[in-house]
Parts: sequence; C-alpha cells; structure tokens
Amino acid sequence: MKMNLKKIHQEDKDIQTKLLRTVEEGKVVSLQIKKGKVLEEHVSKTPAILICISGKALYEEESREIKLKKGSYVMIEPNIKHKVTAIKKSNFILIK
Repeated sequence: MKMNLKKIHQEDKDIQTKLLRTVEEGKVVSLQIKKGKVLEEHVSKTPAILICISGKALYEEESREIKLKKGSYVMIEPNIKHKVTAIKKSNFILIK
C-alpha cells in the first residue's frame, strides 16, 4: 500500500504530529510544521533523530544551529533544550 506523509496531515494546524509506530524501545512520529511556525523550545528525555522529509527548517539548540532540508537529519541528545522553525512548510520523521 502506497502512503504519503503529506497526506496524513489533513488538519489546518500550524504544527501536527501523527504517531506512525510504537515499538518496545520507543516510537516513530510524523511531524509537520507550517511555514514560519515554530515547534517551541523543549527538552527530550530520550535521544532522538529528526529527519527532514520535505521543506526547509532551522533546528536550534543551546550550542548549535542546523539548517535542515530534504534528506538531512539531526541527532538530538537527551536533556538539551531545542526548537525547530519552519522556513518552508516542512515534514519530518522523529524517531525516539
């Protein structure tokens, strides 16, 4: 069955998440952020990988900034404050 991440985010919200899979060790989440919107600063308790599927965004944490575009990713360490700002409407996969 063919699926498209953009199509699972049908609501008109600035930031949307959709749980794709829960596994014993963690979960996989689809995340969409509208252009110009911010996933506000927060802390993850577990390590995570944020993979940019489409769009452009800026990942910011205490000691670094990373520009994300299709195909790029960032490793998020636990207990580090971070936020994500969408430069264009962006879709991500978050694995934690």
